[in-house]
Amino acid sequence: LDDARLAGKKGGDCTLLVTEGDSAKAFAVAGLSVLGRERYGIYALRGKPMNVRKFPDRKVVENEQCAALMKILGLQLHAKLTPESVTELRYARVVILADQDVDGAHIASLTLNFFHTKWPSLVQAAPDYFQRFATPLVRVTLPGGGGDMRFFSEVEYERWADERVAQGLQ
Repeated sequence: LDDARLAGKKGGDCTLLVTEGDSAKAFAVAGLSVLGRERYGIYALRGKPMNVRKFPDRKVVENEQCAALMKILGLQLHAKLTPESVTELRYARVVILADQDVDGAHIASLTLNFFHTKWPSLVQAAPDYFQRFATPLVRVTLPGGGGDMRFFSEVEYERWADERVAQGLQ
């Protein structure tokens, strides 16, 4: 954890960036050179998070990533949260930075599954507490200075490419 300097402090209004490994963490750290470290913390996941629906609570709290996220955010397992108690957590929001490929989507989903399963009241009390930072999966530079196109899924890119082929474009 690279903790935000104001995490857990009154009025901190901090954001925890949960990244898919060290490469995404390096991307986040580069961004924080502009935003600053006061209100942004970074935690890099190591591999895929566990699917907490398949395991008893004992195994969940023994899991290194689950235990770390609970400690970082200041969550107690199955705590009932209200909009007021959400403001007492160490971070005001969590942003997941994972690749836009199938593996990244799986990691983001398992991370959200962890919170939704163990703290459904958090999701209800603060629906925008969890966010996903989407980066383009494919970027195409158009010829002749025509700009560039960004696609956030393979399906979106393939649909666009098929249309161009059908129109006789490159």
